Amino acid sequence: MEFFHAGTYKGNQLDLTYRAMTAHFAAEVYDSGAFELKMKELRRKRKPFFGWEIPFRNGRIFEISYMPVYDGPRFAGSIWQIVDVTRHRQAAEELRRVDEKYRVILDNLNAALCETDLEGNIVKVYDSFCRLSGYTEEELIGNNITDIFVPEENRDYARNLRRYRVEKKVALLYDMEIVLKDGTRKWVIASSGNIYDRDGKAIGGVGIHMDITPKNTSSASSK
Repeated sequence: MEFFHAGTYKGNQLDLTYRAMTAHFAAEVYDSGAFELKMKELRRKRKPFFGWEIPFRNGRIFEISYMPVYDGPRFAGSIWQIVDVTRHRQAAEELRRVDEKYRVILDNLNAALCETDLEGNIVKVYDSFCRLSGYTEEELIGNNITDIFVPEENRDYARNLRRYRVEKKVALLYDMEIVLKDGTRKWVIASSGNIYDRDGKAIGGVGIHMDITPKNTSSASSK
């Protein structure tokens, strides 16, 4: 027994035998030989397999999953699921392009960007932020931006700023002193705003920081 659930591929179910199904899709993929070998391998091993992505000649991308079916210890057949994931992959690629565009712009502006949750815990950083702070991405993710970068005497003020931004749903522009990994203190001009979900609820924040420390002040403070 072979059951093919085609998802968004020309209906919900294709009433085809295993051989007919393989031949049907082999005619539409780029490498029919590799496709047929993989199908045979999955069927022979009779183990669940998920997330096999295949580009088609028409530009679409499909994801195939295989689930063997047993009647007790006896192999009774299998379920094959073929789902069109083209739009999902295109959206992911577009996000990657946007992310790369931001990286280039920020590098040219010498601006450091990071994202936090509502409590100020860092969830994403760009290379520019690592260069400014002296920390690696691994050292930053999960840590609170106020606890790491704001001098202790100014932390209450920084937390109040974040609370005000979230509650009032406003973007802020301000200058502040920060402490880098090596203990050096610098002045930055910061622009921060909320990140919202689809329902318009604030779920975090994004901040851009530009170093405005005079060169002679930076050198003196690091001695």
